[in-house]
Amino acid sequence: DDDATGSAYVFGRGAGGWTEQAVLRAAGAEPIDLFGASVAIDGDTIVVGATGEDGGLPGIDPDGSDNTKARSGAAYVFVRTGTTWAQQAYIKASNPSGSDYFGTSVAVFGDTAIVGAPLEDSSANGIDGDQGGGAADAGAAYVFVRTGGTWTQQAYVKAAHSGAGDLFGSSVAIDGTTAVVGAPGEDSAATGVNGSQTNNASNAAGAAYVFVHDGTSWSQQAFLKASNTGGGDEFGKSVSVFGDEIAVGANSEDSSSLDINVGESDNSDSNSGAVYVFERSGSTWGSPVYVKSWYGSEWFGHSVSLGDESLVVGADRDSHGGTGIDSDPDFFPGHNFSGATFSFAVEARGIGRSGCPGEDRPQLTGVVSATSGFELDCPELTEPCFVNRVMLFGACDRIGVMVPPPLGCDPDCLLVVGPIWGSAGRLVVGPGLPLGLELCVQCGCVAAPSFLCVNLSEGRRILVGP
Repeated sequence: DDDATGSAYVFGRGAGGWTEQAVLRAAGAEPIDLFGASVAIDGDTIVVGATGEDGGLPGIDPDGSDNTKARSGAAYVFVRTGTTWAQQAYIKASNPSGSDYFGTSVAVFGDTAIVGAPLEDSSANGIDGDQGGGAADAGAAYVFVRTGGTWTQQAYVKAAHSGAGDLFGSSVAIDGTTAVVGAPGEDSAATGVNGSQTNNASNAAGAAYVFVHDGTSWSQQAFLKASNTGGGDEFGKSVSVFGDEIAVGANSEDSSSLDINVGESDNSDSNSGAVYVFERSGSTWGSPVYVKSWYGSEWFGHSVSLGDESLVVGADRDSHGGTGIDSDPDFFPGHNFSGATFSFAVEARGIGRSGCPGEDRPQLTGVVSATSGFELDCPELTEPCFVNRVMLFGACDRIGVMVPPPLGCDPDCLLVVGPIWGSAGRLVVGPGLPLGLELCVQCGCVAAPSFLCVNLSEGRRILVGP
């Protein structure tokens, strides 16, 4: 809007394509509120951030005319009834302060919303600590839950080791009981998963933090860093979570690589950007897959979004200037900061709600690629096996077949491989699979000592990449 009050636009897809459904504006909107600085949607619920909002009172639906905390920020919740959208809540941090920029990032899943405030100043560590000052721009995230139509703050979330200038809360994401918060200003020189959080030897290398909810409270599950941590990379600028996978963008990473898992140590292409994809097995997060654009880009990883089978990456300063889909960048040089998006197939992921409840998926070693080999091993199963575990491999059954007792060990056992091509104790695959080939794998055994039922692991979908 002309006075920077801000708006958000809702579009819906029908038989005739995409059409505008609604224009959302905050109740009590004022100039320079920057309503629309961030947006998130899940089902019939939308959350909109307004980083320039000046309200000085904390909590849910306070008096919005109190403009004593400039740029403290706010978030607004809208819900849809039928085809009509209406504001449900005006949300403020529990400790609003000037220039916190609460609402810089927002995420929503079901009845849970997360709002980031990257310039919040508390030096607290962990969950629900002291909300005072002491660490300028350390950043915070706030979790809100809805009961009926009423929202309340559930948790005040900080990094396990907060530091001034970390910008924790610059990005947030949630899926189910897993939340991710990015801190692109974090300074640790650690690499990978759960390294040292107190080493401040790599300025603005960035980090991401994984939190899980156990039904009662939130706790930090993992501290994620790039596999090639470098100062100024801003790892954590963007985050996305889907099931047991997390994507983290580092839009200022400097490698000139044009491939996946190649050239991490190269620093010859300043601010080209990279994305790192982590996968969880049980409660353990594995080493990341390192993703680059297939041509030199700028700020690749500025935004990321994981879906069921794809990863989408934004590069808002890409200057190649092509239009449409898959245009040749060499034909359109010199278009400064025109921007681009990239889509990648997700190569290997678990199939949620498959197998028997509580079982893990087959374990992957290597990268699923047409040009390299990989291995798959059966996980340990909760029930002891009478004989060796067997891995089934074949086509993916999108619906699956229930295997209830007395054949299966649980009423909810689901087989997702079918038709079955073969079986093995361990699957070792060399290079040469055709690009784009899809298959599914799932392990099972006859449970001992009763020998009365079959136990099934979670299934795993494999898609062969380049």
